[in-house]
Parts: sequence; C-alpha cells; structure tokens
Amino acid sequence: LHSLEVLSLDSNKLDSIPESIGNLESLIELDLSDNNINSLPESIGNLKSLRLLQLYQIPLTSIPKSIEKLKRQGTTITDLYVRDYINNSESEY
Repeated sequence: LHSLEVLSLDSNKLDSIPESIGNLESLIELDLSDNNINSLPESIGNLKSLRLLQLYQIPLTSIPKSIEKLKRQGTTITDLYVRDYINNSESEY
C-alpha cells in the first residue's frame, strides 16, 4: 500500500478513518466525500504527497491541527466545512 496514489472512499457509509491513513506516503488524491465521518485523524497531516483532499458532504465537527501542514504544502482541499452542533454554526477552512 505504500505506493498507493489514489484512494476513493466516497459513499461508503464510513464513520471514521484510521490513524494508519497517515502511512500512505505516496497518496496524491483522497476522496472521503459523502460519508458519516465526524473528525479526521491527526495523521492526515503526514500525507506529504497529497494534492487533493475531497470532503464533500461529510458532517465534520472538528478538524485536526495537522490539516495546516497540508495547506502549507499546497494540497487542494475541497469543501472543508466544520459544523459546530453545540453553537449551531458553520466554519469554512
């Protein structure tokens, strides 16, 4: 799996993503759209080759601080919205 470059997990009714996702060092594109994922693992920031992260229609309530690493390395993050159910508000990153 170390040479995996594209991983499309969209529309799979996933509730979570394992920390081990950060071990996929060659991953260029990751699509997690249309799942039930509430948060992303901190290890997502370890995806040094990632250029596209798709997060359409997932109910994120928090994002890891490591997402800043992805933004600094030029990863295009599509539709990263975090829903704050406690304060009933949304934020865009």
